[in-house]
Amino acid sequence: MNNEWMNILISIDDSYLQHAKDLIESLCEKNSNTKFNIYLIYDKNLNDKSIKELDEFINNNNYGFLKPYYFEASNKNFPIRIEYITKNTYYRLFAPYIIEDNIDRLLYLDCDIICNGSIKDFYNQEFDNNILVACKNIVPNRLEEKFKRRISYLNMKENEIYINAGVLLINLDEYKKFISIEEIYKHIKENEYIFLFQDQDVINSLFKNKIKLANIIYNYQINVIDYGLDMIDCRLVHYSESNKPWNTVKPCFKREIHYYNFLYNHNRKDELKELLKKKYNEYEYYYDYVSRMKNSFSEIDIIIPTYNSKEYLHKALNSIKEQTYKNIAIHLVDD
Repeated sequence: MNNEWMNILISIDDSYLQHAKDLIESLCEKNSNTKFNIYLIYDKNLNDKSIKELDEFINNNNYGFLKPYYFEASNKNFPIRIEYITKNTYYRLFAPYIIEDNIDRLLYLDCDIICNGSIKDFYNQEFDNNILVACKNIVPNRLEEKFKRRISYLNMKENEIYINAGVLLINLDEYKKFISIEEIYKHIKENEYIFLFQDQDVINSLFKNKIKLANIIYNYQINVIDYGLDMIDCRLVHYSESNKPWNTVKPCFKREIHYYNFLYNHNRKDELKELLKKKYNEYEYYYDYVSRMKNSFSEIDIIIPTYNSKEYLHKALNSIKEQTYKNIAIHLVDD
């Protein structure tokens, strides 16, 4: 069976190398029969050793290809208002002009994301005359009114949706038709004192009428989202705030469980144990909880009767494998 291909864009420095590898590995595991062109836009803060390590990781695991592009940003005045954000966050804005390959779409992903299910439907959807596809930015209830005042500075109307830029499906041809690279630079320079959320504010102010909204499961901002939505169903788990599961800021086990489960299932149990020890006094209880997660949901039996359907069987099995619920037993009945 031929593989599908996805074009993925990332931008990291040396400190995010491991998290980029985790994102890529989770993407490949959750999207069967898919390979990836990983477009990397980087600057002097990602060294040659890190690029080589990432390239070997992708090649050795047969995930696809790494396509690195150096971006000279030392002379660019990109405003940074949040201390844990770097200039890399702006590079996605210039990807359509930097990447030389003849491709029609590109999926940008922040590297504080873990893939938890198939994203094929999201990636292959129609743009419907839009330039971007993205999900709403989720704001805690206590900050909702303050945030409404905040986005008014971007000349956005109250009924217009402010999106989170951590997951962006980009219509490359329409993007380049809509705005030039010089106009983006000019827009940033003229509004640098207005932009609080860096490139996310830039994207919302520039493309507000050209963004198609997607289901929040494709950018599940787990740090701020309410628990009402079943976390098992989210496809892209986004640790969008400063309290990442790999640091010790504001630990919250329930919100971090996807990341811990990822470490446990990828034979990084010692790393998981050390991380939990730094964050929780009862770390042994939490480690035991993660170790039992595979058995925490009831097993579902899936019965597939088959009769002279060899050519369809592979597709049927793959569709089952791509479901987010993993505790299943598949029974094929040859009629």
